[in-house]
Amino acid sequence: MFAQSLIDRFGEHIGDTRELYSLQLGGAFRPVETQYDPYNRRLKFFDLTPADVRKSTLIASAVGENAGELYSKVIVYAKPGHVGWSGLGLHHEATIWGFFGDGSNAELWAGYPVPRRAKDQFAEQNNHVYEIAKHKQRTNPALPGGYSCGPALTEDASEIAELMDGTFNDYPTPISPHSVAKAIDQKTSYFRVARDERGRIAACASAEIHHTRKSAELTDCATREDERGKGIMSAILRGLEHDLAREFSITDVYTIARAVEPGMNCSFAKLGYTYTGRLVNNCKMPEGFESMNVWCRDTRQPVEVA
Repeated sequence: MFAQSLIDRFGEHIGDTRELYSLQLGGAFRPVETQYDPYNRRLKFFDLTPADVRKSTLIASAVGENAGELYSKVIVYAKPGHVGWSGLGLHHEATIWGFFGDGSNAELWAGYPVPRRAKDQFAEQNNHVYEIAKHKQRTNPALPGGYSCGPALTEDASEIAELMDGTFNDYPTPISPHSVAKAIDQKTSYFRVARDERGRIAACASAEIHHTRKSAELTDCATREDERGKGIMSAILRGLEHDLAREFSITDVYTIARAVEPGMNCSFAKLGYTYTGRLVNNCKMPEGFESMNVWCRDTRQPVEVA
């Protein structure tokens, strides 16, 4: 029922795109923000309650129907305190601190209309990576001598796109100079870059900002291969924290890191982030779906360095 409603609204080829589709579902209950992500075969609901599901046949079908051709995972970003998600077949996977505009956390409840997606085939390896990361000592990041770090400008878009394209074999959204420049201009993403002694971009990262909610996800972390292992990314991320607090009054930040990849998980652990859960088979990578670890930090709290 819900899958057909997506096709009716956006066309029969909706499942073949990499665009994100946002819609408001209304009817016999309050409007609910919804996002459909065809590339990752994922459906998200924001600030939904179990009561909303019970009141809406359309929402109930979205959570429960087998819509494998369009989506195989449903995530509800719910405010704390609501009971009844387990009874609807969802289970808790992670928490994002201060996600909503009123400062409340988002509890992430997941359902799998296609049951095989719920099984993390790399669970043992992912757990091992987390064990390594959680024992890392916290540090104060510093750039190598002669390097500089600052906010990206629109004219940096081509170099950022080239760096990201060379770093990631595949990416959930298209990467191009135009898309990066648009994100910088519209402030939907706030990029920061580090430059080497010759002024070339050595690494970049961004904060994907939701201005209404006052929340930000740190993402797009890319470092030139010859610049890795120098602590550059940690310095960029710390700089992004300061930028978000100063420019946008955002102090609760989070990231979603590939669970199988030690580098970024260790970087966020060393920066004082707290692991708050794992999103199973959440993102599509070249080898298939991968699980993602959620790390959060309240930047108003100082980091105690060992």
